[in-house]
Amino acid sequence: MKLPDPVTTVEVNGIVASVTDANNRPCGTRAIRVTFVDGSPSAVLDGERDYLATGRRGTNVQSGNEVVEFRTGKDERIWITLDGRDLWED
Repeated sequence: MKLPDPVTTVEVNGIVASVTDANNRPCGTRAIRVTFVDGSPSAVLDGERDYLATGRRGTNVQSGNEVVEFRTGKDERIWITLDGRDLWED
């Protein structure tokens, strides 16, 4: 029996993300904490809000960057780029 490959988890504090609101207006920057599992973002702490990845991925139509969707327990949603440097509120 082959054992599964080990999972690499890295938590990065203080990523400065450029934030865009739901109306596509720039909102400046915020420091966020992103947890990456095997190189993909899986959790985000933005201020007091904890977000978990939903499994949805896509491409931001304006930037062309690959993005991942996250949500809180209250169904607040954001999308971030794979490096966490751009964040869109949904």
